[in-house]
Amino acid sequence: MKSRFWESNGNRTHTFRRSFIALFLTIPLAACGGGGGSAPSLTSPLSNTTPQTPPTTSSMGTAQVSITIPTTAAQSTTRSEQYVSTATNSLTMSSNGGAPAVISLSTYPGCTTSASGRTCVIQMSLPTGAASFTIRTYASADGTGSALSIGSGTTTVLANANNPINLKLDAIVSSLNVALTLASLVGLQAASNAVFVSAYDAANAAIPLANNTLVDQNDAPVSIGLTDTDPSGATTIAPATLGSAPEMVTYTGATIPSSVTIAAVAKNSSNAIIASAAVPLAFSSASGVPITTSTSPSASPPGVVLANLTSLAFTAIGTAAAQSFVVSESNYGGTFTASASGGDPTVVSIGVSGNSITVTPNQPGSTNVVVTGGNGNFVSIPVSTTSTSITIQ
Repeated sequence: MKSRFWESNGNRTHTFRRSFIALFLTIPLAACGGGGGSAPSLTSPLSNTTPQTPPTTSSMGTAQVSITIPTTAAQSTTRSEQYVSTATNSLTMSSNGGAPAVISLSTYPGCTTSASGRTCVIQMSLPTGAASFTIRTYASADGTGSALSIGSGTTTVLANANNPINLKLDAIVSSLNVALTLASLVGLQAASNAVFVSAYDAANAAIPLANNTLVDQNDAPVSIGLTDTDPSGATTIAPATLGSAPEMVTYTGATIPSSVTIAAVAKNSSNAIIASAAVPLAFSSASGVPITTSTSPSASPPGVVLANLTSLAFTAIGTAAAQSFVVSESNYGGTFTASASGGDPTVVSIGVSGNSITVTPNQPGSTNVVVTGGNGNFVSIPVSTTSTSITIQ
């Protein structure tokens, strides 16, 4: 089995939808003062923000954040190393580890709309002195759910000066997709087949892989690896270099493998699986008839893991709302394992009994249930959980 990992900051020639952000912070200040760890005090009105009692004027400055949420058309033509999803509707911002301020970008009064997207200029008060910042963007209007991107930075806030903050938003991977140029190859005829991988955020918006840094929900670096499950060695994945032409599956034509699966797996720096996807590579005769019998002398390896559904959606939380599905894999009689990966894995609990997988929703959010069978083959099922609460006054 051949594998190799794509670092998320490499150059690529694939065509993906692009995302754009104009992000800068400028902090003009009145006088020197000490730093603090409280939430930023927004100076523009927000209906979902409780006013705070500000420190004295001499210890405060004004920070300005400008963020552009791109339209789909603008995203497809703009190259940027900042990632702002087209689905962004809110963000949270915290300074010096304090409680985050929530900004609803869908209703914020400092926003304007143009052909390139929706630009919001946000002003807030911050203490002078050394400061660190963390920004997270969300598809929800109130900063809840799985984040779409995250960035952090530091600066020394000086009085009577503009203090820009070097801040870069990284894309948070939630799911993957793998596609082949050719669904099948002609058996016993050498050939190559291009492989394309797409990454998506928690709102299912495409992440341009060529120019974005990939991370998980905890801001840990994420890399994407490709694997080929062919045990015969007749097929291999062998890209020349990271920034070259699309990744290729090369078939020698020496034999016809009984089962080949091309899989993409996103892992964080702790080697935990964040997201995964796979696609089978079939073989046919010269006339186009699928070949189901292997001419390889080796025993048939386990096939592709199949599930009787493609996604799970929960509208309630708790044991009573649990749902089950079943999986199968040819040439495999062993034990299946299942885990949650990508998005927020804590939103569900998973139980395995034979080939039956039971998923229990714990809290609102999204993730993927990854079921693994023989030879490392797996299937990934996207899961979303929501709940409706009633407040009695």
